[in-house]
Order: sequence, then C-alpha cells, then structure tokens
Amino acid sequence: MNVKNKPMRADKARKHVEILSAAAKVINSANADVISLEEIAQAAQVTRATIYNHFSSREQLLVEMVLPALEYLDQGILEVEERQTGLDGLANLLCDLFENFRGILEIQSCATLRENQALREAYLRFREHFLRFLGRIPGLNEDQGLVPAMRIIGETYIPILRVLNENEADPSRVRSQFKNILKGMVLV
Repeated sequence: MNVKNKPMRADKARKHVEILSAAAKVINSANADVISLEEIAQAAQVTRATIYNHFSSREQLLVEMVLPALEYLDQGILEVEERQTGLDGLANLLCDLFENFRGILEIQSCATLRENQALREAYLRFREHFLRFLGRIPGLNEDQGLVPAMRIIGETYIPILRVLNENEADPSRVRSQFKNILKGMVLV
C-alpha cells in the first residue's frame, strides 16, 4: 500500500506545481484580485475541483505563489549581508529575483493579499533584514534615510529591470547597468 501511495503523492505534488505555474502565466497585477479559480483551472487544464483539491481558496493559491518569492528575497539579503558584497550583491539578488519571479512580484500588493498574515510576517522579516543591510552600506546611514532608500528600491527595481531587459539582450550588461542605477539611486 505504501508503494502505491508514493507515486500518487508525487503526482499530486507535480499537479500542484503545474497549477501554480499555469496560474503564474495568467495572473498579473491587473487581474489578481478578480481572476476566478475557473479561469486558473482552464489555464492549468484541470477542473475547478482539482484546484480545490490543492488550494482552499484563490487567496491560498496566490499566497503559495508569492511567499516563495519573499522567502527567496529574505534569504538572499541575509546571504548578501553575510558575504559583505554590498550594493553589487543586492543588484545581483534583485536581478535573480526578477528573472525567477518576474510576474509573481507584481501581484504581491494586490488587495486579496494585503491582510494575509503569512505574507505580512514574511515581509516584516525581510524588511528588518533589508534595513539592517542598508544600514551597513558605506555612504548610506540612518541620517540619509534607510526607509526612504528601501522604498525607492522597492518601487523602482521592477520597472527598471523590465526596461533594461527589453532594451538589452546581454544579461551581464543588464546587471551592470542595473548596479550603476542602483548605486546612483541609493548613494546620492
């Protein structure tokens, strides 16, 4: 009996990932609050019942899409801080985040997720680590404003990386240009 259950668990896990992947392709910042599970089921080529076998609600599905991106970012900040790579390390982390979670990052501020406790806790952890990281950057201190620096980075890095990626085919040049822009924004 255990032998038979293992493939089912693997199939269920695979289906779970397939649903999240399909959802990431059809959900964006404009429709995250209004897209139905039926639309997500169609994109995933499953029934709505299958969606409910994996997620209790649209909010849970959205949380499972966004939470890994926040955790990736938080862990990345800790690693950048540990390696003491400063703004270069931060720029690389944000580029990696953009490449791996591009569409997902844009839905994290949708109304459906604003009050979600798990996301709020993950964000507050990240915020604490990020502000500590910014406080250790030479040329940037609390007098210059850590919170404004964090806000500037948070509100601009996705649009900047989107434009850079649209206009530059070479990923290493995108990273180099982004590092220069980031330094200019934060160290002014």
